[in-house]
Amino acid sequence: MSLAIPLLDDIGPWSIDLCVDGADEVSAELDLIKGGGGAHTREKIVNRHARQNVIIVDDSKLSQRLGEKRAVPVEVVVFGHRATGATLARFGDASLRFSGDNPFLTDSGNYIYDVETGPIADPVELEEELRHLPGVIESGLFCARADIVIVAHENSVELWYRDGRRMPAGSP
Repeated sequence: MSLAIPLLDDIGPWSIDLCVDGADEVSAELDLIKGGGGAHTREKIVNRHARQNVIIVDDSKLSQRLGEKRAVPVEVVVFGHRATGATLARFGDASLRFSGDNPFLTDSGNYIYDVETGPIADPVELEEELRHLPGVIESGLFCARADIVIVAHENSVELWYRDGRRMPAGSP
């Protein structure tokens, strides 16, 4: 707190005016894949409680359909994780994420399976299906959660809005 920026406790509820974050992949509809760093469940909780969500990416993160560039991270409980991983395999190649020789542990002590889905026809449906699987805590699909995406190109910055507008940064 040396810069006088108050930190929120871990238990909530919170009053968050603005959440600014990044993403691993962004579709033309502003749906996202997050979780490359393994904190997508916490990020989704904060995102849900923010009045406005702004995502900042460079243009290498853009795709027409989610799943073209990134696997979908899925946080699962440790108990029975191999059974959960086998179930996740029906959506694509599901591999347990490792950190060195050990399975990667989230901040909450869970595992992550990265599911290579390929281009996702209906990310909203997939997000809902994954959410209902026993053993799954949360997926890295963030559908209809970004209000504005700021896209950095090599020589310009563009703002993408949920309502479909696209404009250069600094435009009225």
